[in-house]
Amino acid sequence: MAKPNPNDISIGEGRWIEFRNSDWQQAEPLDGDLKHVADFLNRLETECDAGCCGIDAYTFWEKDISSAVESFEVHELLQRFAEISDKIASRDTETYFSERMNNYFHRQTILALFEHIMVTLHRLKDETNPS
Repeated sequence: MAKPNPNDISIGEGRWIEFRNSDWQQAEPLDGDLKHVADFLNRLETECDAGCCGIDAYTFWEKDISSAVESFEVHELLQRFAEISDKIASRDTETYFSERMNNYFHRQTILALFEHIMVTLHRLKDETNPS
């Protein structure tokens, strides 16, 4: 299935996060908040270089998140992404910019992306530690 919109973020076969446009001139930096998950995000940068392709340099499919997480503590990543998401959700800012990811993000887009990552991490955690 083709992208519904050219800038949407692929998260699986036929699954997309809508990439919303926003006022890039009012963007708040995001990299300070991402510093604790930067190494994990770097492992997802497999399609190209973010300096060239921005968010399209990353893969967010479950299989790729599963491969990237192997050298990290899942619980810690979940906690970090939850903290970042809570921070973003509590702000009035609509647009964020990540120099490292070379992309501007609408608040709803970045929150949806982090939610997808957290849901995937929860699933992986449950698979490795079944009750």
